Amino acid sequence: IDIRGELIGSQYAITLNKAVNVTSTTNDALLNFEDQSFIISTAASGSNITGLTLRDTTINVEASYIFLNNNTISVSDEGYAIVLAEGITNVTISNNAIASLNGRANDAINDNSVSYSSQNNTNTPLYVVITDSNWNLYVPDGMFLGRYFMDGDYLSFDGTYVIFYVCYDDLTLPSITIYNTTSCGPILLLGTNSITIENSIINVAPYASTNETVVKLVNSTIIQIPSELLDGMDNPFTLDMDENSLFLNQSDCDSIYGGWLVMGPMAGGKTFEKTVTTVYVLFYLDQYLPDVVEEIKSTNGEPIITKTTNITGILGKIWLETIFEEGADGSIVTNIFFNETVNITSPLDNVKFINCTFNKGIFIINGSNITMEGCTGNVTYYDEIIIPPKTIVLTADNYNEYVTDGTFNSNVNKGDTIDMQGLFDSSLKGLTVNKAVNIISSTNDANISLDSGLNTGRTGNQFIISSKASGTNITGISFYNTRVTVDGAKRVSINNITYTNYMEQIGSNVGGFSIRNGASDINVTNSKFYTHGNYGHSTLVVAGANNVLLENNTVVGETDDINVIGKIGNLVYITTYNTDGVNYNITLKGNVIDGTGILRDNEIANTFRIQGENITIENNTIIANDYAIVEQWADGVDVLVKNLILNNNNLTGAVGLSSTNVTITNNTLDTLQVTNSTIIGNTIKSLNAGNDSIVTNNNILESLTLGENVVLEDNNITTSFKINNSNVYINNNNITSDDSIITLTGSATNITITNNNIINKLDYTITGNGTNNVIMNNYLLTSSSYGDASVNLDNQTNTIADNTPTLDLIIDTLDFTLNTNATIRANILFDNQTITNLSAGKVAFKVNGKTLKDENGKVIYAKVVNGTATIENYFIPSSWAKEGITISAVYSGSSQCPSLRSQQQELNITAQTPTLTTEDITATAGSTITLKATINTDVTINNGKVVFKINGKTVKDSNGKVIYAKVNNNTVSVEYTLPENYKSGEYNITAVFISSDYPKLEDEKTLSVTD
Repeated sequence: IDIRGELIGSQYAITLNKAVNVTSTTNDALLNFEDQSFIISTAASGSNITGLTLRDTTINVEASYIFLNNNTISVSDEGYAIVLAEGITNVTISNNAIASLNGRANDAINDNSVSYSSQNNTNTPLYVVITDSNWNLYVPDGMFLGRYFMDGDYLSFDGTYVIFYVCYDDLTLPSITIYNTTSCGPILLLGTNSITIENSIINVAPYASTNETVVKLVNSTIIQIPSELLDGMDNPFTLDMDENSLFLNQSDCDSIYGGWLVMGPMAGGKTFEKTVTTVYVLFYLDQYLPDVVEEIKSTNGEPIITKTTNITGILGKIWLETIFEEGADGSIVTNIFFNETVNITSPLDNVKFINCTFNKGIFIINGSNITMEGCTGNVTYYDEIIIPPKTIVLTADNYNEYVTDGTFNSNVNKGDTIDMQGLFDSSLKGLTVNKAVNIISSTNDANISLDSGLNTGRTGNQFIISSKASGTNITGISFYNTRVTVDGAKRVSINNITYTNYMEQIGSNVGGFSIRNGASDINVTNSKFYTHGNYGHSTLVVAGANNVLLENNTVVGETDDINVIGKIGNLVYITTYNTDGVNYNITLKGNVIDGTGILRDNEIANTFRIQGENITIENNTIIANDYAIVEQWADGVDVLVKNLILNNNNLTGAVGLSSTNVTITNNTLDTLQVTNSTIIGNTIKSLNAGNDSIVTNNNILESLTLGENVVLEDNNITTSFKINNSNVYINNNNITSDDSIITLTGSATNITITNNNIINKLDYTITGNGTNNVIMNNYLLTSSSYGDASVNLDNQTNTIADNTPTLDLIIDTLDFTLNTNATIRANILFDNQTITNLSAGKVAFKVNGKTLKDENGKVIYAKVVNGTATIENYFIPSSWAKEGITISAVYSGSSQCPSLRSQQQELNITAQTPTLTTEDITATAGSTITLKATINTDVTINNGKVVFKINGKTVKDSNGKVIYAKVNNNTVSVEYTLPENYKSGEYNITAVFISSDYPKLEDEKTLSVTD
């Protein structure tokens, strides 16, 4: 039965009633039968189930001789992944990923009585994710957790409390290497009788066993790492060492058999009981170096040193080939026996080896500065061989030609361009970029879809840019439900990618797209990140990295409330979580981070969380339902940020920072809460400026709270605010809204309020009962009072003086045209600004000392409205046509403002310039016509005269005298007989106005003579 694609819904529930093979050749079978199970009935004995993914769908095994291999099974709501019926035998469960997402008391496999055949299960691994509530794990006899041993195999762990269990009797383990990078676990649990370990090196936390066991070491070394012992063991084991073996018991360990895990038999198998924290058993356990030093990591067992590292031998030996790459400048290596070759592949500076042995030599690329003190072994210098780069078209079909064991093989060289085309799905088992290459998609269709959701460790179906890949560039690639990790690499550029995480558990403990573990000089630009439900994991993460630029990206997150996997975590997370490194020099520029789709349901899921040093956030748009920016949260406490700069961002949502020395400039913010920070040039709806803050040149709109020792200067403030603290300096602010009042509470002391413009429509500008405050040299104005009278403070210890403003009455209309209607206007000013809150009193105007009156002889008073007094449609008489004529104004005064007089100012008077219009005429020769003209102006004109010309010749009467037409009410009209000799055609008629009061005016029209 070849299942392809999704079968979602109870209607698809399957019951096997015959012996069949069920698989998915397309590797995309997803079964979710909701409340139904996948049943293997008794009639299906002999069936094989491989390569399926099941969600919230239990496999009920009712038959014997069943083989379950390489399946992914996850259940929630305390369901079982696999239920085994009583009485069945010969069931093999191998190479499966089994997870109980909500945890169960007895693990995801439910069976307490089945007898297993060890014949088919020998050396078969069972991979299980164990959670803190999932602590009674049943392990069949003849099986173990972890990866089985092979000759010469290399096994290591990374993570807290990884368990390795072997339950064979009289077992010999040849040529193994087991290392652990944590100091408190894992626990190696050995079997019930004699165990022989040959030619091996084992570096673990305390041993434990169920019954008294003899562990025999032959040419082997065991080191017991210090460990906190939570519980003792009842049954010690006996250690038998030959003369070539060594056991090192660290000082913090009580004894060789100490430990915190208890074993007990159950139904022919073993049970782990009461683990106290999350346990991960990984698919691939060969990614990490022994615990010689934390900074050393490896791929396929090779130690790779990529940054400054001080190594001091614990065991004194490194058994594998060791490579020092670019970035390891300044390293010091002491007392190490290198059994295999040491290769310095990049020119390094100031690297020192002290008392080291190079058993198979050290190879150093020319240009390196290497110092040897007390070392033995051959030293060989060599020149770097440059291989010309090439372009490789990489598809799913030819993938294995260029990728071996998940890394680029020898067919790919440093500097090559990898042109990825088409779909790369989970069947390819992930890719670790291990060389500096350029990854593109010339066809724009590269889709890396590895479905890495259940691989909760740092290996598996992921896309990893390792430290070996420093200098890699990635452009135009799409990632779908795939964890992407930049792991310790340097100088990596990622541009124009698309990252999508849709309803898949991507990024447990590290984030879906993660830059971490000492990665540096990383640029992620012009890319899109979208998460819709991923069980609460963060999307774009920077963890323990430095010199990282995130620019012009879009990050969008949405919660899906259908079930627990619909949660999402932080959209952008600059964090120290699950990394030993420190973030510094992180820049976010020009990004859009949209968290409006987040249904927030816990304290650590936000649009943008930060932690680190020297973080710059500028020119971004961040939209959130709650916090737009907030610090990393750990154990209920915000982790502070050092040297944070927020510049020119548009932030919707709160910015709540416990960090100090934050510089916040030119942003648009909803809510800002900071302490001991500098806030300049922002527009802020609500501001809480904590102690020792400087607040200048901002627009503060709706709410303001001030701590102690705060400077508030040169701001525009449109809200009222209270001061409950001391030593606040408020200077040169415009505090202007209808209700903008300052309240000094009883605890407000040593407050200085100077040179401010405070205007409202209340009774007071400043009120309260604070003490020892200074209020001086402000402009204070309310609807009922001004100056010192607008301050209402109970305590007599306050200094209130010189708040009566110096005001000016200024006439701003000085240019007038005679014989026209005009507007005359004056403004009342403070500090060269019109007092728009003043609407009381009246103004009279005088011209040459005479008060302006209406046509009835009454004085014209202009009411002051919003600081301005206006007379409209005042006729400018000809009497104003005098040289040196002046105008002045007088303000009557009011409860808000004293009486004022303006200075006399000279008027600029001009005569109105009219226009002249005549008319077109059509007539025959010898006929009498009427020549008309009109003077266009608002003034009535009865002086002056008009003459007419035809084709430039002045019109005369029958006696040969020029005809002058006198102007009457702006018009003239003349009767004139055309000569008989006028021929048919068009002639120009010109009217000319002549007057001593106006300039000469002309207009030209057309005379059309017809037959």
